[in-house]
Amino acid sequence: MKIKLTNKILFVLILLYPIILGFIYAFNVSPFFITAPYFSIIIFLILIRLIQKRKIYIPKKSIIDVLLCLFIVLISLLNYSSIRYSLPIFFAIYIFVFQLYTVFVATDSYKGTTKAFLFSYLVLSIIFYGVFDFTQMAIGDRFIGFTGSPTTYAAVMAMIYILVDKYLINYFYKRLFLYLLIFLFVLLSKTRLVILFLIIYPVLFYFINKKKFTYSSVFIVAFLILFFVYPIYTIVVDVFPELVTMRYEDKRDASFGLRNHLYNLVQTDFQKGSLWELLFGKGNEHSRLLIHDVYSMDLFPHNDFIRVLNDWGIVGGGVFFIYLLRLAKNNIVALMVSILYMILFYSNMIFNLFIISILILVSLDHDTKISKDE
Repeated sequence: MKIKLTNKILFVLILLYPIILGFIYAFNVSPFFITAPYFSIIIFLILIRLIQKRKIYIPKKSIIDVLLCLFIVLISLLNYSSIRYSLPIFFAIYIFVFQLYTVFVATDSYKGTTKAFLFSYLVLSIIFYGVFDFTQMAIGDRFIGFTGSPTTYAAVMAMIYILVDKYLINYFYKRLFLYLLIFLFVLLSKTRLVILFLIIYPVLFYFINKKKFTYSSVFIVAFLILFFVYPIYTIVVDVFPELVTMRYEDKRDASFGLRNHLYNLVQTDFQKGSLWELLFGKGNEHSRLLIHDVYSMDLFPHNDFIRVLNDWGIVGGGVFFIYLLRLAKNNIVALMVSILYMILFYSNMIFNLFIISILILVSLDHDTKISKDE
């Protein structure tokens, strides 16, 4: 009996992940405990579906994507350090298998599966905020919903909003109401970069549609801005000082100070590398372990741009970002998801399996009405 794994079923399985996190967290179990097993099951189902294919044929337009994913796997294996820190390898293998699925199996669209999940997620958010003790659902005064992390919660809310928003273009009041509701919950999480993304999102969406900007050009500009976000941040804070006072009453941004220091630490280590290390990396999670050795704490680099360059090298990191560009240029939803994904690089979410799964799936919906890339 063949497993009928369609895009819709796969999309449902992936969107169920953050909801399952909520139910697990309600029983005081670390929600991320299920991440690796859950996505391992998805890989297993995809592999079975691929094995069931009688004909294996890679269209010319997909050859580059498959080769890029294969190279990412090879670069992650080349930088093997230990089983304990093998998440980058699992991540690389996951996107390679997922990419093969989109080439050999995927035919139907992901449309029509997101509204119910958005509604469910909002209902769960309201219940957890209004019924449960807030102290159990918060870190300090930052609302974490039911994910265990305010940043993860904000990311999921923004992600599902992007997926639904495209279908509400002709419904102004519904679109506005949904935007304000999502913005309110993200505001409660006090995840500033996601808040900024939601503020910019309507303007960016409007100009991409009206000015006919290519998705590729918007992605490249967003990449360059985010890559150099630390010097830009100081300018933004001068214009919007409330971004600091939102989290720190003494007007001293302790979070940025630490992140900037960690960035400088990893950047200095990167610059000291040999030619081979500069090109092909110093090892999976090298940057994370470097910070751990200095502070005896698993702080993470909090800048996945320099992290992936230091760990995978200029070649490995470059190939990964080219792959993201190829996903983002297919349609405006994939573009917005890719920008949000890169924003979350400042929250150590480069190897987030939920986000990359969504990005790969939504990129299948080729949109030629707006884009000039095709």
